[in-house]
Amino acid sequence: MADYEFSDKELLKLADDLEKMSEAVPKLTKRFLNKEGNKLKSAVKKLAKTRIKVNSGNYMKHLKRGKPYQYKGVDWSVRVYNASNHAHLIEDGHDIVAKGSKRGKGKKVGYKNGYHIHADAERRFTNTYVKDAMDFLDEVLDEGKW
Repeated sequence: MADYEFSDKELLKLADDLEKMSEAVPKLTKRFLNKEGNKLKSAVKKLAKTRIKVNSGNYMKHLKRGKPYQYKGVDWSVRVYNASNHAHLIEDGHDIVAKGSKRGKGKKVGYKNGYHIHADAERRFTNTYVKDAMDFLDEVLDEGKW
């Protein structure tokens, strides 16, 4: 039968390290998500500049990155959104309406297709995000940044 020695000091050190890690990882995760949100915001802005050729009001100025938050108390998330009032019209498309005598009474004369900038930027950014997330996990676990 094998004889093993087990020290309480090692177990206490492991418990202490896990406690430090549980306190530090949310801070590191927030910092990581802020960086990734900024990268996605710049990707959205770059794609919007290439697709939107006409003056679109303040569409570019209203691109924003939100704060990192826990989605349903489990998963960390950050969002990139456009706070402009007419962003949904550019993104999803809209009816082209001839001017009428009263608001909403004009005749529909066509449809302007949406640019779907956020969806396409998200699709393009997915591979970059996965690679960055794997690098982040390796960095946190290997280097013990807690």
